[in-house]
This record gives sequence, C-alpha cells and structure tokens, in this order.
Amino acid sequence: MKYVVPIVWPVGFGSVPVVSLIACGDSWSTSFTSWRWWLFVIAWLVGTSLLVSIALPLKRVQVDREALYISNYLHEVRVPLPQVIAVSENYSWRPRFVTVEFRENTRFGRRVRFLPLFRTYRGQEHPVAAELRSLTGAS
Repeated sequence: MKYVVPIVWPVGFGSVPVVSLIACGDSWSTSFTSWRWWLFVIAWLVGTSLLVSIALPLKRVQVDREALYISNYLHEVRVPLPQVIAVSENYSWRPRFVTVEFRENTRFGRRVRFLPLFRTYRGQEHPVAAELRSLTGAS
C-alpha cells in the first residue's frame, strides 16, 4: 500500500483530464478555460498531496519478545522493547494508524507510524496496539 497507492492514484486519476482533452475533440484553449476541468485538476492535486503525505511516512513494523523491527522497505532497524515509551492509536482516521514513540532517536526518528493488518474488532483499540503495549509496558 505504501508505494502502490501513491503511484496508482496520481497516474490513474490524473490521466482523466488528459484523456478527456484528447477524446472530446475540443480545442485546448476551450478546455483549459472550463471551470470543471480546473476543479478536477485542483481536486487531483489536493488528493495526491494528502495521499502522499499520509502514505509515505508509514513503516513496516514487526515484533518479537526482545525488539521491534522497523523497516521502510529499504532499511531495517532493530529497536529494543525497553526503548518504547508510548503506543497510541489514531481514532479519527479509517484505517487506524498506530504510532510508536521511543526514548531516543532511531534511524526513522523518535516516532514511527504504521498501519496494522486489518482485524475485526468492535470499536475498541486495535489488538496490535494492545499487544505492543503489553509487550513494552508503554502507556
């Protein structure tokens, strides 16, 4: 998701105005003055910037009994569990992101955000966030 969606969205959705310009047969000057075309372009720019700003900072996180393994798919770091000071979940977004905060900076900063695998749960905190909290003793 981290790399696929930010590429598919701009290319797929962004090709619509170009295809419409070619397919409609209108002159280029008439199409560029249409308010609908500009509204679409502005919506595409806003949507693309939001999507990229949300998706690119996401990391892949794995855990065992001793450490978290954090990856951006190019580099991986091992962070001992005692370094974790907080685990929080964002309730305002769907899907819910989990943020892990550390005592010291890591290669990816003092905080990392990841998207846990989808599981069915009823309005409570995500089971992955609860599991990380129990393993680390974090708040």
